[in-house]
Amino acid sequence: EIGGGATSTPWERDVIIVTGKGKRSERHLRPVLRPEVQRMLVEEFYPPMGTVSVPGNMGALRVPAEDVGAWMDHQREQKGVRLMAVAEMLKKISSGSRLRSVLTRRSKGVAAAIANAATSARSEGGLKGDGLDKPQ
Repeated sequence: EIGGGATSTPWERDVIIVTGKGKRSERHLRPVLRPEVQRMLVEEFYPPMGTVSVPGNMGALRVPAEDVGAWMDHQREQKGVRLMAVAEMLKKISSGSRLRSVLTRRSKGVAAAIANAATSARSEGGLKGDGLDKPQ
């Protein structure tokens, strides 16, 4: 399910990617973009997406609908996993335990810094007592 209860539908059409056939490539009709797009779809997408040449058009690649659908399904699943991780973090924050521990750590650090400053001032003769005395 996605969104407000709608179910996913399979991707119904192949995707055509127009890369050109390399007319303006450094080496005429030796495409640069096409093999890079093919490599990217196989190596950088999960699940990998295969391509086939479009008959009669060497400047276009066809990505089968099944591969696009499988990739989209995986993206939906991953989105759900990420949302659950965010929900768990929000749950911890809202319980107060994490916030309480951060504030406790910081307040101890501030108290230590004030004590160090007071000790330092006392040793220089500037403060008497706890450092909160009124000037004389």
